[in-house]
Amino acid sequence: MEETTIIVAVILGIALTISDLWHRKRFRNRLKNILREHLSDSRWSWRTFEGLKRAIHADDQTTTDLLIDIGARPNEKEKDMWILE
Repeated sequence: MEETTIIVAVILGIALTISDLWHRKRFRNRLKNILREHLSDSRWSWRTFEGLKRAIHADDQTTTDLLIDIGARPNEKEKDMWILE
């Protein structure tokens, strides 16, 4: 009986971990899509880092990581400005 309980607990733990990873990936993809939408808006050629950060309600490091993931780059002269290439 004890072995069965351990096996069920391990299987449940694995299932919950996989579910958590899947939800995190979905969430990160949604944030990337929001950033792409903001950077693709034809009204602006460059967007401020602060504006992008506020749009996804994230910290500096998360915002930077996501911007790099989607292929955005900072302006060489004004580091606070970003564009999607």
